[in-house]
Amino acid sequence: MEGLLTAVDILRQLQALQLPEPLLAPLSARYLRRMHLRVTAESLTQLRRHPDPRRYGLVTLFCYGHMRAITDRLIELLLQLVHKMGTQAEKRVDEELLTDFKRVTGKTRDELQGAIALIRRGDYGIDLQYVNFRD
Repeated sequence: MEGLLTAVDILRQLQALQLPEPLLAPLSARYLRRMHLRVTAESLTQLRRHPDPRRYGLVTLFCYGHMRAITDRLIELLLQLVHKMGTQAEKRVDEELLTDFKRVTGKTRDELQGAIALIRRGDYGIDLQYVNFRD
């Protein structure tokens, strides 16, 4: 959960840069990956040696690619979280149903069936339902 919150914080900081998304959105993921690798391969000193337009362009592409990668990762994490919550809820419901519908076996089963037969003979003015599992 802490990693999720950290990723959200980094994403907010990148979004605060207000990158020109309409210009960057059409770029392919492959091109952005290539630019990301290029920027990470260079030291800050090497990056500062580039002319301003190129340096700003490289840093912009790096930040935009990083923003997309974080967004994709957040989506994956949220999907995993939702799946886990659904699985836990299913498991909890299954356990509750199993405890409600436990099988009655042996002498107790005979007693249960006798009690159901006795209740069926009477008229109580309400509808009664019976669940009786048989092997």
